[in-house]
Amino acid sequence: MNNSPERASALQQFSALMYKQFLLFRKNKVVTLFRLLTPIVVMSIYAITYSSINNSSNNKFYSDQSYPTNFADQIKCCDHVVGYSYNNDPSIPDIMPLLAKTLDMDISNFVPVPQFYMTNQTGLASDSAFNRTIPNFFATVFINRVNSTQLGYNLYYNYTTPSNPMLIAQSLASYNNPVVESYAGAIQIAVEKALINTLAQNPDLQLTVRKRAAPSALNSNNFNKTISLMLLQPFAALFIYFSLTFPTIMFLNMRAEESQRKIRAYLKTFGVYDEIYLASWLLDGMIGGFYSCVVLLIFGYACPGFDFFTKTTPSILFVVFMTYSFAMNCLCLLLGSLLSTTKGAVIISVVIFTLGLFTSIATCFIGNLIYNVYGNKYAPIGAIISILPFLNINKILTDIATGATPSFLNNPNINSDSSSSGEPAPNILYDWGNFTSTPIYDEPLVKGASPISGFASLNILFALALLFLFLAWYLDKVLAGPFGGSKRFDFLFTSDYWTPRHIPFSSVDQHTLRGNINSNDPDIAQESQNVTLENMSKYALIIRNLDKEFDGKYAVNNLSLAAENGKIIALLGHNGAGKTTTINILTNQTNPTSGTALIYGYDCVNQASSIHTLIGYTPQFDVNWPNFTAREHLKIMSSIKEKRVNLEQDINNILKQIRLTSVADNIVGSYSGGMQRRLSCGLALIGNPKIIILDEPTTGVDPANRLYLWRLIKSMKKDRLVLLTTHSMEEADALSDKIAIMSEGRLAAVGTPTHLKSRFSSGFKLHIISSQPDQAVNVVRHYLPTAIFDKSTSNTLVFTIQDIGNLSNFLKYLAQDATAQSFISDWQIQGTTIEDVFLKVAHDQKKHN
Repeated sequence: MNNSPERASALQQFSALMYKQFLLFRKNKVVTLFRLLTPIVVMSIYAITYSSINNSSNNKFYSDQSYPTNFADQIKCCDHVVGYSYNNDPSIPDIMPLLAKTLDMDISNFVPVPQFYMTNQTGLASDSAFNRTIPNFFATVFINRVNSTQLGYNLYYNYTTPSNPMLIAQSLASYNNPVVESYAGAIQIAVEKALINTLAQNPDLQLTVRKRAAPSALNSNNFNKTISLMLLQPFAALFIYFSLTFPTIMFLNMRAEESQRKIRAYLKTFGVYDEIYLASWLLDGMIGGFYSCVVLLIFGYACPGFDFFTKTTPSILFVVFMTYSFAMNCLCLLLGSLLSTTKGAVIISVVIFTLGLFTSIATCFIGNLIYNVYGNKYAPIGAIISILPFLNINKILTDIATGATPSFLNNPNINSDSSSSGEPAPNILYDWGNFTSTPIYDEPLVKGASPISGFASLNILFALALLFLFLAWYLDKVLAGPFGGSKRFDFLFTSDYWTPRHIPFSSVDQHTLRGNINSNDPDIAQESQNVTLENMSKYALIIRNLDKEFDGKYAVNNLSLAAENGKIIALLGHNGAGKTTTINILTNQTNPTSGTALIYGYDCVNQASSIHTLIGYTPQFDVNWPNFTAREHLKIMSSIKEKRVNLEQDINNILKQIRLTSVADNIVGSYSGGMQRRLSCGLALIGNPKIIILDEPTTGVDPANRLYLWRLIKSMKKDRLVLLTTHSMEEADALSDKIAIMSEGRLAAVGTPTHLKSRFSSGFKLHIISSQPDQAVNVVRHYLPTAIFDKSTSNTLVFTIQDIGNLSNFLKYLAQDATAQSFISDWQIQGTTIEDVFLKVAHDQKKHN
């Protein structure tokens, strides 16, 4: 035992696992692109949207203006183009002919308003809109005399749709329609010109018109743009949520995929510290979170329209983003300890992302009204928001957005460009003082509502992250299943956890070594009693009274078995006999219900950390990363398992042993089944283990590679124990020094191949190939009366011969008699095989049960 390798340090394992994470990042291109591009694409969409709105209007301060003429046919919503009134003052000159001339229209388009409305312009406008008996005018001009030298006028123009007797509104002129405005402008200019020319008594007087843009607050386009920008800015929180959350969803799926491929359980057999494994994934997630945080801050401070960033203290944003990333990564690690398939991870991911997304959209619309959930009436909702990170972050972002980018929905009187005093807005509206204080809200809250500060919400988020991380670590140890063997739920309060014993046979006594086997089979009885306190040190493997129960059924039932160093022991049995379950117990992937399993004196349950460097394990199905090369697999696993000095040399030696040197730098996904199987056997050789466990190592391997693997397995047994399971009886006979046959979880037979064939022999097998089967059967019965006919397949007949007294005469007859040779073309004598033994044992067990 002094030559056993030294277990790798925590730092060395961490370095190896981070190298593994780096390879996953570099080779899983689709996932990596999603993680890298999500924050860039999402924030680009926001920036482009903001810029598009901001550049949508480009009014000139002054612009030359021309107005249309002869547009009477275009005024389809009204009965007449212009209605006029001189306020019943005969001294006012009639300017309508000049108006018609200027507008190039027939004078019939200009009619006086009804007498009742000669002095009531507003009444005419309102009554004509709802009463079709009153003429409807596009424009009305009411001229009145101010004094002897001055005339004044009022011009109304119609941009509404007249009432329709069929109650169907058909709008032909929409509100603020620029064409309608130009018609009204043309009438106004014509009135101005007509009045000036008449009063000046100069019909040739020309009038030049220039239009000045209204102030931005009064300009309809700029006003709409301002409102759109103010409404958009609070939605920056939605884009931030998306940028930070979506990459963590990809992170959860990567973690679940590793569990589904059994890599997590496989790494445990190499002695990976649970804490180091979780730490490597957490650091991977935090690096991704830091990247997203940096991208967000760069966009926020480099692009216009991100008041959420520019008016908030940068350190607040950095701390909030990184804390949320930490919390989500811890939650993903917790879910990764509970989920074993990527399908389950996808479902949970969709639920998490969708709930958070809807909450983010809702908070962008309702703003600080979300604080009502912190009242007595909605306290459960507030508690849920605080507990779930993907909801809590939306509350924190709302706190910041309410202070830094006040929404027009919450306060329509606020101007994003200036303060209420008219002075320029300060650069920072939301600082640490605001963050640690009660959130700002303009709308009255429900009675009893008392929202907590953003800083308090952040503290809850961080505390929950630590809780999630602890639960991920704890459940990874106590939950039974595909993630590995489970510890007792109270393992933290046991001395074995805090002060583990690393001394072989430290808790072994004579009672432990004695198998409680009540069997009439002398081999099985001897197997349960062959280890004593005096000779136990020469045994590499000792199994005593081992049980494993699943849902009331025993997969392993009172198994006792022992094997010495330098031997190959084969476990045989039908599917479900308990072979793989036994191996899972020995490799600490499953805990036994009861019993003891010792590997070189170390208990497989209580001293699991001591046996990892002693075991090399090839699982039943290949466990690997398809995008990694064979060399990368060996480098990672070697660095995880033990302290290495000549790492590259050892890797090259293993590659040479498994004949993969020429393809060592090709990805494993391109390997054939046989090549992947050889790689799995090579991984079992890492660290020169004292016991190698091979679970069906030649399954799916072609004959040529199978023979090579047989030679490799035979070479492995020098100075170590090889435990082999197989369905190939030929393989078990060719390789093993000892065979143990299991049935229904019990040991059914045990011994060397020679001993088992001798004990369970039913005689020799005679195989005859004949063109006349009936005549051949008669000849056999004539010469060998005690021969038992077993079966026939096509032209082949099989007999069991227990009495070999007349066998020589029969063989002589077959060799010399021409008549016999005419209908018997070939024959063969075969001794008892391991397959015969297995079938007989299985038949006896079935009969016994």
